[in-house]
Amino acid sequence: MKNKETSPNVFNLTITEAIKLLQKKDIKAAMSVISNAITLNMHAPEPQNLLGILCEIQGDDNTARKHYRAAYALDPSYKAACRNLERLVAFEWEPQNREYYYGDETEENDIFAEIAINN
Repeated sequence: MKNKETSPNVFNLTITEAIKLLQKKDIKAAMSVISNAITLNMHAPEPQNLLGILCEIQGDDNTARKHYRAAYALDPSYKAACRNLERLVAFEWEPQNREYYYGDETEENDIFAEIAINN
């Protein structure tokens, strides 16, 4: 449940902090910040997506898939979770590219710019 005293800005700052920690591979600190994000808004897909990334970094792909599915269940239009789940379940003979989709805005803008260039 969303805390009535919490502004969306606090939640977004918490998610941004968690992304930075995950990119640095600071697992313990990232877990703490992600847990805080869940308490701020348990119905948001972003913390579940980030938990999936955290699990992947730790080598636990099965649990990562569960978190990506949870993020998808919370918001089927949340592209980062969809892309992470698709990447993780795709069957490939070659080693997988572990390019994580954190859901930050710059990533989305880059993808849309690439689509516009290719069309």
